[in-house]
Amino acid sequence: MPAGGGDAVVAAGVRALREGVPLLVMPEGRLHRDPDDPTTTGPAHRGVSRLAVGASTIVVTAALRGTDQVWPAAAKLPNLNPLRRRVVVVRVADEPLRLTGDDHEANAEAVMADIRRLIAVDLPGGPAPSAAVAAA
Repeated sequence: MPAGGGDAVVAAGVRALREGVPLLVMPEGRLHRDPDDPTTTGPAHRGVSRLAVGASTIVVTAALRGTDQVWPAAAKLPNLNPLRRRVVVVRVADEPLRLTGDDHEANAEAVMADIRRLIAVDLPGGPAPSAAVAAA
């Protein structure tokens, strides 16, 4: 589903979700990196809320940290040297979010806040992982 596709794309996504098809949505829509604060994110797009509310389904947030080591924002191509391993950390929330109402901006910001929380896990001064994450 292309970003910014409008109502027709959202309607197709809602239909797919109602049929049981899981969708992966990157609510920022682009790469964002602030070397001074690795927990920052770009602005959230409302599509994640429009899809979840329209289909009455949950959102399971996930965060990726370290992707800039694989494909730096300023680089035209990714770093694919097989002799130099890079680490990307993926954190998935223990609890899903249920978005409701028609304030899609607030809903999208709630998703991004949870993603920022997941990014901060394992960073100095960040939140401790939950028991379920620590046991994994």
